[in-house]
Amino acid sequence: KSTQVATLHCNAQTTASHVLQKLMHICVQSTSTSGKVLRPKESSRLILYLKDINLPTPDKYNTIQLIAFLQQIVTYQGFYDNLDFVYLERVQIVASMNPGSTVGRHELSPRFTANVRVLVVDYPTREELIHVYTQYLKNILREGKDSMSSRLAQSMVEIYQAVKSKFPIDEHRHYLFTPRDLTGWTFGLLRYEGGPGVLEAWGYEGLRVFKDRLVSKEHCMHFDGILNKELRQSLGHNEGVNCYYTTWSATHETKISWLSALGRVEASDLQTIMSQGLLAYEREFRELHMHIFEESLGNLAKLNRALSIPGGCLLLIGESGAGRRNAALLVSHMLNLEFFSPHITRQYSEKDFRKDLKQYLQAAGVEGKSCVLFLEDYQIVDSTFLQLMNSLIGGGEVPGLYTSEEIDPILAPLADEMRQEGKYRTLYEYFVSRVKKNLRVVLSLDHSHPFYEVYCASNPALYTQCHVFWMQQWSKESLRKVSQIELKEQLEDLPDKSELIELGITVHHSLPKTVQRNFIDLLKAYRKIYGKCFNSQGGQSSHLKAGLGKLQDAENQVQELKKTAEKQKQLLAHKQKEADEALKQITKAMEKAAERRQEMESLQNKLQEDNVKINKRKSEVEVELSDIQPMVDEAQKAVGSIRKESLDELKSLRMPPEPVHDVLSAVLRLMGNYDTSWNSMKDFLKGRSVIPSLMNFDPRLIKPEVRDDVNNLVRKKKNSFEPSIIERASLAAAPMAKWVKALLQYSVILEKIKPLEDDLNQAKKKLESSQRRLEECEEQLTELDNQVEELRGNFAQRTSEAEQLKSELKQAEDTLHSAQQLLGKLSGEKDRWEGQLKELQQSLDLMPKHSMLAAGFVTYLSSHPENVRESTIKNWKNSAGTPNFEFRKFMSSESEMLQWKAEGLPGDILSMENAIVINNAVKTPLIVDPATSASTWLRNQEAADAISQSDAKFTTQLELSVRFGKTLIIQEVDKIEAILFPLLRLDLVKQGPRWTVQIGEKLIDFTETFKLYLCTRDSSIELPSNTKAVLNVVNFTVTRSGLEGQLLSLILNHERPELEQQKTEMLAKEENLKVQLADLEKKLLEELATAEGNLLENKSLIESLNNTKANSNDIGEALNKSHELQASLDEQREVYRELASQGACIYSLLQDLKKTNNMYQYSLSSFLSLFNTSLDLKDPPENLQTKLSVLSRRLIKIIFVYISRSLFKQDRMMFGLHFVKGIREELFENNEWEFLKGEVAATGDAGRLFPTWAAEDRRDEFGMLGATLPKLVNYIQLDNDQIWKPWGESPQCEVEFPSQAKLTEFQKLLLVKVLRPDRLESAMQRFIADGLGESSVSPPTLSFPEILQESKCEEPILLIVSPGADPTKELEEFAENSIGRDRLHEMAMGGGQNEEALGMLREAAHKGDWVCLKNLHLVTSWLPSLEKELKLVRPHKDFRLWLTTEPHPKFPSILLQTSLKITYESPPGVKKNLQRTYNSWNKEFIEGGNTLRAQAMFSLAWFHAIVQERRTYIPQGWSKFYEFSLADLRAGCDLLEQVLSRSSDWSTLRGLLENAVYGGRIDNDFDMKVLSTYLRQYFDDYTFRNGKLSEQVRLPNSQSHQNYKDLIESLPDTDSPEIFGLPLNIGRSVQRFNSSNVIKQLKQLSAVSQEELKFDREEWSAKLGPLWNLWQTLHKPGDKIKGALNDSQDPLESFVFMEANFAFKMLEKVHQSLEGISKVILGTGMLTSKIEQDAKALLQSQVPESWSEIWEGPSSPVSWLRALVRRTNALKKWVEATRNKTLFQQGISPGELFHPQTFLNAYRQMTARELNIPIEQLKLVSSFQSKLGIQLKGILLQGCEFSGSSLTSPSPNSPELTQIPSVNVAWVRQSDSEPTPLDQTVPVPLYTTLDRTQLLATLNLPNSGSAEQRIISGVALFLNGSE
Repeated sequence: KSTQVATLHCNAQTTASHVLQKLMHICVQSTSTSGKVLRPKESSRLILYLKDINLPTPDKYNTIQLIAFLQQIVTYQGFYDNLDFVYLERVQIVASMNPGSTVGRHELSPRFTANVRVLVVDYPTREELIHVYTQYLKNILREGKDSMSSRLAQSMVEIYQAVKSKFPIDEHRHYLFTPRDLTGWTFGLLRYEGGPGVLEAWGYEGLRVFKDRLVSKEHCMHFDGILNKELRQSLGHNEGVNCYYTTWSATHETKISWLSALGRVEASDLQTIMSQGLLAYEREFRELHMHIFEESLGNLAKLNRALSIPGGCLLLIGESGAGRRNAALLVSHMLNLEFFSPHITRQYSEKDFRKDLKQYLQAAGVEGKSCVLFLEDYQIVDSTFLQLMNSLIGGGEVPGLYTSEEIDPILAPLADEMRQEGKYRTLYEYFVSRVKKNLRVVLSLDHSHPFYEVYCASNPALYTQCHVFWMQQWSKESLRKVSQIELKEQLEDLPDKSELIELGITVHHSLPKTVQRNFIDLLKAYRKIYGKCFNSQGGQSSHLKAGLGKLQDAENQVQELKKTAEKQKQLLAHKQKEADEALKQITKAMEKAAERRQEMESLQNKLQEDNVKINKRKSEVEVELSDIQPMVDEAQKAVGSIRKESLDELKSLRMPPEPVHDVLSAVLRLMGNYDTSWNSMKDFLKGRSVIPSLMNFDPRLIKPEVRDDVNNLVRKKKNSFEPSIIERASLAAAPMAKWVKALLQYSVILEKIKPLEDDLNQAKKKLESSQRRLEECEEQLTELDNQVEELRGNFAQRTSEAEQLKSELKQAEDTLHSAQQLLGKLSGEKDRWEGQLKELQQSLDLMPKHSMLAAGFVTYLSSHPENVRESTIKNWKNSAGTPNFEFRKFMSSESEMLQWKAEGLPGDILSMENAIVINNAVKTPLIVDPATSASTWLRNQEAADAISQSDAKFTTQLELSVRFGKTLIIQEVDKIEAILFPLLRLDLVKQGPRWTVQIGEKLIDFTETFKLYLCTRDSSIELPSNTKAVLNVVNFTVTRSGLEGQLLSLILNHERPELEQQKTEMLAKEENLKVQLADLEKKLLEELATAEGNLLENKSLIESLNNTKANSNDIGEALNKSHELQASLDEQREVYRELASQGACIYSLLQDLKKTNNMYQYSLSSFLSLFNTSLDLKDPPENLQTKLSVLSRRLIKIIFVYISRSLFKQDRMMFGLHFVKGIREELFENNEWEFLKGEVAATGDAGRLFPTWAAEDRRDEFGMLGATLPKLVNYIQLDNDQIWKPWGESPQCEVEFPSQAKLTEFQKLLLVKVLRPDRLESAMQRFIADGLGESSVSPPTLSFPEILQESKCEEPILLIVSPGADPTKELEEFAENSIGRDRLHEMAMGGGQNEEALGMLREAAHKGDWVCLKNLHLVTSWLPSLEKELKLVRPHKDFRLWLTTEPHPKFPSILLQTSLKITYESPPGVKKNLQRTYNSWNKEFIEGGNTLRAQAMFSLAWFHAIVQERRTYIPQGWSKFYEFSLADLRAGCDLLEQVLSRSSDWSTLRGLLENAVYGGRIDNDFDMKVLSTYLRQYFDDYTFRNGKLSEQVRLPNSQSHQNYKDLIESLPDTDSPEIFGLPLNIGRSVQRFNSSNVIKQLKQLSAVSQEELKFDREEWSAKLGPLWNLWQTLHKPGDKIKGALNDSQDPLESFVFMEANFAFKMLEKVHQSLEGISKVILGTGMLTSKIEQDAKALLQSQVPESWSEIWEGPSSPVSWLRALVRRTNALKKWVEATRNKTLFQQGISPGELFHPQTFLNAYRQMTARELNIPIEQLKLVSSFQSKLGIQLKGILLQGCEFSGSSLTSPSPNSPELTQIPSVNVAWVRQSDSEPTPLDQTVPVPLYTTLDRTQLLATLNLPNSGSAEQRIISGVALFLNGSE
């Protein structure tokens, strides 16, 4: 008692306050001389143990409050409580944690860890574990079991280690196997009965500990193998574990009173127990709809084991429909555990959950109730819930749940009980112990939930303290069983039940991510659909059958009448004669009867005598057999008891023991087989029917010679047939020996009694013959008596019949005449009805399969697009063998679909299918409806209330609808609220005669007529799988074919409204006629079917049938005419289809744009509006084809302009190319578009065709063009310099193509890309303009008045601004001129004023004012609320909502789609930039100082404009985009004011601007030099003395604001490169850079979706096959460098060998990667996660991460592979030259290396060694004349030209890149002189590639001009141009 340990289980929420609260519970506070002190309350020393201290979440400053608090305690032995310091005495802190590398754990502060002792605890070794568990088991198993304990312990440790190695934690987070599991296994054995069954119990407990958490059937089978191997080999137990253990079947007591025992139970008995329990539960509470079968029995037994442990916690992991909740409910009920589960309301929060937890803990801890707390996914509305549960599961308490004031009165009732128990220090400790004992926590999580991994990883108690039970998908056998139970009634009359069940299983497994609940829904949908269709078609079938039956009867009657009339004539003449003959017959019959009576008497006497003889013989035979028969029966019984394992053991022998051989020889001989070799015996034993064949063997087949032969064998080998001997030899052979001996004796007896049997059989045959004759006589006698009686009656009638015949004959002739008339008219109907009946019968035969396919469609396909539906249904039809199934035709009628269309539903296939799904769904539909057309239709169809989830009255409205059975539509659903879950799952609770459902905290009466529909416009809505499973997601997102149909209707309504009207009327009329025809047929059939008496005599019926038939003929003719007219109308409609198809194509092109920028999203409704606009022509041409052509061009222009103005300028060219490609496919030939994007995997060499006039860096690209489009390259004679050289040097090559070049426009563009990339941007613009038939690709500028005119009051205007641009001022000016400045209400968002903004919006919408909300990108999470508010308001017609935002990846789709989007960018150019600045600087600001200040301010504005606008020329102007902003200008103004207020110290200003303001954004040294040069130019005494900023700009010698504005106005509108100091040919560099960006964007557009990335052999083969072929061409696996690549002492040689090694390793890695993909495609390799990752990257035209992490080459996979092989081939030459010591004798090209930087460092190291100085004392020098060091070649120059000896300025027509002569470089001492004096050189950066991202070195090159000019012009050198 001297030491107390208090444990605190930490979670993500644990803070210092929880530690404080714990300390206050267990410590007492007193005051000492040093201040306040906390000391242990109940002991002399307290250890406070904190578990998992690295779980608490850091704050935004990355500080963990708990750790900071503990650090304070550890460092100062106390803590601050407000301002008082509280000391801790006799309190020690001990903490533990798992490594911080796992998810949910955080790194501890090094300040804390430095102050504490850190101890690492590892798991015990194998030997230690065996020792520990042997000792445990000795105590658990009774004495005398020491050897068993040791063997069990050893096996347990073996299994544990095998499981750990086979199932690593990397595979699944919950595969966390620790010695804790072994301990659980060991102590779990206390619950089982000892004795013979201990090994089976031991195995069962092992299965529960390990197997229950395994995720797949394969893993489970593997574990079974591990366990059974140990049972068999180490423990000698061959039976396996084939039963269950439950508390319900236990008959013994455990040693520990509170631990319930587990007893063995067979499956059949457990099924009975569970069925009774289920029945009892459902009677009392509610229906669980549970199916009890083998798999569910196992689950229930597992739950029973876990929940019957006091405080047993359970983590149930499974998918929706696995039955987790129901199983937990049932088992809890049967264990008498109270079941708690929180009722989630709409505002349910952590506070509510804590309140509920207090109730649960009070029930368990104070009231002592045994209870279960059940929590599932949807109830975890906040992750903190699980963190609280983590603490509860781990320690039985929730830190901070109770305050000291509230806990004391709660615990007071426990005081007496605690004193009685006497082992607890405090009431709270006793309370916690009771909670641990009585409360079972069950967490039910869906493993596919997006937060599942995070939940579990950050709450370790879920894995460590809970029994983890992974509920797997049902097996096929279980699915069959469920189907049989669910479809019991429907399957009853089906001939082939299994075929339908298999079809259902095929449908279920045909789509990915299906869950078990889907299968149950499939069966429910089948029941519903089958019942509906059967009732409809079955009734029709019975009507037809009845009608046809009556017609057949009538026909038969007519035939009868004909025959009767003929016969009656003859009969009349012969009647008298017949009467005489009848008299004679009577006499003869009576004589025959007398004879038969006499014969019968004699037969009966003889039979009695024969019976006596037979019985005597029979008793003799039975006496003979009485002794031997029991012996034979016993032998057969023994044979029947032979176990399969015994036979298997016998079969497995290589050679049998002699006794076994003898017995089997005897058996085989008796059965007629004299081949008694061991192989023959094994063949006999292998047969499945060994035992039945022995048991059913007929001894009569044994021939005497066989018997004698076997008798001899038995006598000779007497010992072999002795039971004691043969039983030792084989358990299987012993019964056979017994059987042989019994049959031998039986055979002897049978032979002995054979004469007796023969006599007996002969007598029996005679007896049977006599009996048969007696029966015949009796029958004949009866017949004769009847005949006599009949003849007497007939004779009496003959005389009267003659008269009757005369009158009947006349009546028959009249009836015959009218009947023939009627049947003639109905003959056509009969044929048609027979055809219909045949069709109906076929339909009824196929109905089960068709119903299953329809149910599959409703259940699985409604969320998928048309193409998936089509392909899936096709596969299903093939599986079902029903190729003619049509979903819409089977499930609906034409009239029904017409009705839907009239109610507002779009007429396309997708919408119609979805409507059928909605009307037949068995779950609540979630309707994804971006265009809101489906929602409108639904409101028209159903008399429904509509409400939004954001509505304050939502819960009330929901409750009322449920109670009164109304239809409720919930609109604008963005997530499924937890309150809806019980309703969606239909968790109905029985209360007396009524059903109720839980909604929040209330139980509401449920009315069956209640319907619920959920609607959302958000097509990107994401639902967790557990939510999706309880909904029928019905996707109305339009597809291309569906849209085509809608657009065709729009065109026809506009162009030919009469056609559409006629079509609709025709369809309606046709359907009406069909209905009339059906009604007439029905009436006809009913009259026929219900007609009574003779049909041919019913005159009113015949008249009615005649009328009906006439009407039916008229309707039939009208229907034929209707069909003809409809075909004609369809033909006229088709003329407009091409335009509709083009519109659908354009819309699908627009949907791709969001791949490049989330802001580029467009709604269908806005597109339809534009489409309608395009149809309005002022002067339409009369010729239809001309008109369609005009409409097509108009549509293209309207769409292009509308979309272009919503795109940033940099993205418009990408859109233009994408647009032209989509609508003008004819402009592109095979592989041309792919070549532009760089996605063609072709290989080739330019060879002799490569033009001599082309730049060398274009050679590879040209080779690819030749390989991809060989005809093009061969045809146009590019090697003819006379034709092509002028083109190659032309400043406008995209226009000036040689006349001989017969190329398409796109081929011209490709040629520019390959040979003149410096003009590619212009070529693209030209191609787009030509493709669209426009003069320019830029949209016309849009003014605010035009925007206002185009906009609508309910449509927000979204201004998407580029960083730094602000349209507010322009909007304010416009508002002032149009509605008045006071009616424009502005608000900048981001300051927490969201509610205020909504209030302003409502008021302005009501009044008709304008609202401008700015910076929406700062409040993206609030925007859905704004969008919903917009949907709810009913705005005034003058109201406008203006929104401004920068692009943001999380900007909501719906708001983007419903807004009128305009991009707003700062106008480009220095002039516009200066105007914006001077518009923001008013007159007072500029004129508020002296002239120098005004000039300096202009200079600053000029400098700001120059550095901003220079960004146009990236990467030559700046190496990257720097965010120079208005804030920099403001800071510059402030600094300028301060500098000028003291003195004109320009160097100070330059330094501050360079280092603190503008330069702070720059991270490239050469960009910094450019900035410094500008600052020196613009802020210098010389500049202000001369008043000259540049050649074009002179500063006004004044401080007048207007003078400066006039100066700005005089500047040109477009900037010349000279104004920035850039070379005149920089446009070429810019074009190359911009066009490469466009190509990157085009690649983004063609990126495949995640769905398309899934493995599909055909897709992968088509897309990745060419890449593998290219690789095989480029790389030969055997092509390696001969000889070893050994290290060398020489750094350069060592580098070359290392580089070559690196290259070949990389080749090998890439080869393995591509070969793996190829094998997967061919089906010869496994698809591993690594191969899948690589393949997915390649499918997206990206370099796989596994490649790029080794070497960052080009971004295109094809270029990357080429570059890899090219460099490797070059390195072979480097290695050869290195070995030959000739590497540096000629110039080398560092661009051929993977690591040129390392090469320079190796060269530097070599020089340092040679000079024997540190490498820091070396510098790199270069020269074109001096023979220094090594010579570099192939280096490209940009920004100027090289005249041969120095750098010179380029002309406007100079090429963008020039190759400089070979340059010599060397590392020399810092003190050595430069080869060229520094004042004659300029430092030039050397980059690896043109994007200027990787700087290699700086070379001082000779310069003939100003060094500053070279720096500003962005001069640079490059190793590579094309990459």
